[in-house]
Amino acid sequence: MVPQLTQSPSDLRTLSQRNGGAFPRIAVTRQIDGRDMRAVHGTRDMPVWGWEFGQRDTDRRDPAAQAAARIEAVVDFVERLQLPPG
Repeated sequence: MVPQLTQSPSDLRTLSQRNGGAFPRIAVTRQIDGRDMRAVHGTRDMPVWGWEFGQRDTDRRDPAAQAAARIEAVVDFVERLQLPPG
């Protein structure tokens, strides 16, 4: 997909380094759940996970809470990918 992008993809392992050593949890969450859209992505072939997770839950008691929990798990994973400082 790289040739389809208007810019090369970011290295998700360096988000903390590029943000003064702090993981930008809120910004990452907003990208994943679809609240912030970036023109760099071109078309939105990558799903807006907030909507996607909410639509796919079979347990309909609280799909918004289930979607939020899944998004938090993805953000936690990206945070664990961060390279050590230095």
